[in-house]
Amino acid sequence: MSSCFTLGSSLATRYTFKMRKGGRKSTVPTHDPTLLEMALVGYESAKDAIDQKISEIKRMIGGSGKAISAAVDVLTSEAPVRKRRVLSAAARKSISNAQKRRWNEARKAANTTVKKVKATAKKAVKTAKSAAEKVKSEVPF
Repeated sequence: MSSCFTLGSSLATRYTFKMRKGGRKSTVPTHDPTLLEMALVGYESAKDAIDQKISEIKRMIGGSGKAISAAVDVLTSEAPVRKRRVLSAAARKSISNAQKRRWNEARKAANTTVKKVKATAKKAVKTAKSAAEKVKSEVPF
């Protein structure tokens, strides 16, 4: 169980103390304006350092980085929309008929293959049965 309390009105805006198990205290900073201002100064100085490094790299490349900015523009811009080809009804129908013909041929080929396999299997079973009957008739029991 932890209880929470604050110290004084001037410190209440800065720190909150939480009682942990065993009576240990820990400080948890809240939104302190001076702390946020210091963070802002630090981030701005980091941004300035990054900007300086970017300008150094651009100088090393040569020029003002026009090639890089052009490449970035090309990558970020959308590709031109390609117009769809318009087919006439007759063209669509001929494409459809050709595809149907291809599928029918494929189905027929599959069916004939299956039929051949079934016929071969039937013949094999028939010959095996007749051979078994011959052997039975030859054995005198």
